[in-house]
Amino acid sequence: MKKLNSIIILYIAGKIYGSGHQTRMKIFHNYCNINNISNRLIDISSNNFDYVTFVSEIKDNDRIFIDVTNNNFINKKKLVNFIKSKIKIFKFYILDTFDNSSLSKLIPVSNNIKYIIPYIYKFTNKKNYYSGLKYFIIDNNFKYIKHSLKKNVMNILITFGGSNNSIAQKILNNLINFHEYKLNIKIIMGKFNSSVNINTKHTIHSITYIKFVKSIFPYLSWSDLVITSSGLTKYEAIYTRTPSIVIEDHYNDSFLNKYLSLLNTNSFVEYPYSSSKFNKIFNSLIFNFDIRYKNYTNSYNLLDDKAMSRIFKIIKS
Repeated sequence: MKKLNSIIILYIAGKIYGSGHQTRMKIFHNYCNINNISNRLIDISSNNFDYVTFVSEIKDNDRIFIDVTNNNFINKKKLVNFIKSKIKIFKFYILDTFDNSSLSKLIPVSNNIKYIIPYIYKFTNKKNYYSGLKYFIIDNNFKYIKHSLKKNVMNILITFGGSNNSIAQKILNNLINFHEYKLNIKIIMGKFNSSVNINTKHTIHSITYIKFVKSIFPYLSWSDLVITSSGLTKYEAIYTRTPSIVIEDHYNDSFLNKYLSLLNTNSFVEYPYSSSKFNKIFNSLIFNFDIRYKNYTNSYNLLDDKAMSRIFKIIKS
């Protein structure tokens, strides 16, 4: 194999896509910098992204790493056409999924393309196809991993990542109507997310609104229960061994969560959302320590911070 020249990192971010891809690829970018690997971080979210100019700037020995899997990605066709047209020239590494947004369903595996699915999925021994949580990219946040679990749920974190998600408001309304005892609720809304309406006059709970945070891990460590969308945060909750309720806000989420749910590390509110579904799961976790403790113990050592070194072994092979 020719010597690696540089890695081109392509990702998407915004109100439609959230900030998960960007966060993940910034970790990738930082890993490259620390290990003196030349790289470029490029956002291809715009409908006007110029693939012609982009191709002219790529060198023969460059590797192209792609993280764009999203059901709403409007430029998928352009990207797929670009990859197919250059697959004999460049080497591609695609962080993929196994739901309907999967690029592997549109572009077959070949000598110059490798797929990495960093999620729980059925085993496959296909050549150039890698899957499992050992490839889930996460920063070293070992100090935030829980080593014990409190008997009572007092601190609740609501976070729906960077995407614009209206369900957060519905969940807050549900929690305001919870009158058994006082809760400490923190709501993190990402930089692409609209605000929720907080009326603290008619609730017994302490509610804090946080606009945007550089790292979610201190808040995961603080919380006794996390309520989140079906994005990257559910895995970060597993990493910190924090019990969580995952809200599926798209019908494709059930594909992603099918195998993960078998591990009993998270609790899931199936799509479409309803208050009755949420209340049933919320009450079962609030009042049943055993269920939360099972989430906590089942999360042990499922994720670590070594995914980047494993991925680079694939890139260099």
